[in-house]
Amino acid sequence: HTLKAHLAPFLAPHRIRALHPERNGSRLGVYIEFRQHINQAQLAALNCQPYLGRYPYLGRFRVSVDDAQPNNPWTAGKPCPRVTGPGKWCRGENIRGHGAWWAACGFRHEIRSTWPDVAEGYRFERVKGDEAKYDELAQEVQCDVGHVLSVSRVVNENLEAAYEARKAFLEAKYAGGGKVLEKELWHGVTGDDLHTVLLHGVRCPADYNASAECPVSGHVAGGSQTSLCNKHCEFCTEQHVHKDGCHMYGMGIYLSDWAAKAAKGGSQATAHLVRYRVCMGSPFKIAGNLVDNTALRDATSCIDPTPHLDWVDPASEWDAVKGHDSYFVQGLGGYLKEGHGVEHNEYVIFHPYQLLPLYVVDYVACDDSP
Repeated sequence: HTLKAHLAPFLAPHRIRALHPERNGSRLGVYIEFRQHINQAQLAALNCQPYLGRYPYLGRFRVSVDDAQPNNPWTAGKPCPRVTGPGKWCRGENIRGHGAWWAACGFRHEIRSTWPDVAEGYRFERVKGDEAKYDELAQEVQCDVGHVLSVSRVVNENLEAAYEARKAFLEAKYAGGGKVLEKELWHGVTGDDLHTVLLHGVRCPADYNASAECPVSGHVAGGSQTSLCNKHCEFCTEQHVHKDGCHMYGMGIYLSDWAAKAAKGGSQATAHLVRYRVCMGSPFKIAGNLVDNTALRDATSCIDPTPHLDWVDPASEWDAVKGHDSYFVQGLGGYLKEGHGVEHNEYVIFHPYQLLPLYVVDYVACDDSP
């Protein structure tokens, strides 16, 4: 309500239906849905008028107004500048706008396998049984998940370069405020998806389901996993409906510090766990239950969750200036309200290049594993 009142004089006489704040690094923005359509002349007029904010710092920055409609005819068919630029990624690559319309992107997104910078692929380096890293990883998996068959080191120079570039961006964002946080975490992967994940990186979830007719995503159709295709797929078009607690903390990538929590298992004889180096940036700690467990499900970035929590750690204050780059969702144990929190720790990342695959552990699940 404060933001709406703040922007209303600048946008007058156009009436606002809804606002969706957006942050990209230290750049602040907001997606605005008007009650009536505006034409090109009206849009140009908004770009020409001065913006006099209620707060002194706002008057020192230039404000630009862009056409953000999901099916913008001006951008249709043109390569996405976020993908062709230094970031090489756009969250809108697999968002059709079913839920978060403001996250959809009107530009064209190429299929990842056609990108020239991933053509070299990746390679495995076997980790021997007498190495300390083998012992560390194998013990975690064998204690809670199953019998370890092998541990392999993953070398993907393209993903490593993308990870370091993203890390450097976050370090620049917090210049003078200390280093960004990095952790090693687990992520479970099915055998069908292992190659794609190690070649291109993990993808954030799509807002549409996989179609059984799709040659790319058909093998995951019918489950809770969303489509593996980008938004241009002619088969995967049906809106994804959240169920069974999926994506409770947004449309991000979920990892765990406990191997059993991350393990997916499956019907195949051999299952896989991937150990990632994760650049958390400045994570925000969620230490309470969600009052409404659907409140964050459509979030495509790390937004302020505090209005939706039944308790906020006094030491965890949302940074309204620079925001945060990930969630650390603390396991609540006996304080857990079923369906409104998690029993064990989870970590939620909203950018694929904040993850770098380090090791793959192949294992056979035990019958009595969690």
